[in-house]
Amino acid sequence: MAGQVDDFQIYSINRVDAYQVKWRKEPSFFTYKSHFIKESKNKSIILRQLADGWKKLRKPNIRTIVHLYTNDSPSKRDRMVSSNGLIPDGNKTFEYFFNNI
Repeated sequence: MAGQVDDFQIYSINRVDAYQVKWRKEPSFFTYKSHFIKESKNKSIILRQLADGWKKLRKPNIRTIVHLYTNDSPSKRDRMVSSNGLIPDGNKTFEYFFNNI
């Protein structure tokens, strides 16, 4: 029923917290492109999976929060591109964006 946010769900009177855990024996890196914008034929991106799970769980007057826990790290090599040039040169990595924005 909750799609991809079905690992743990904690319900209270006016809130539901849904957790998706992505844990690997050998941690890896995730990139903006591979996990947040580019979908393949067989698998949707993690952001879409989390959003779809949120949509399935939400109810009127109930705050719904979706959490992702992973031992993977954001890529230090993946570069963020700004169409308006507002990202300073030293802060263009996906790692910086993910940890600070």
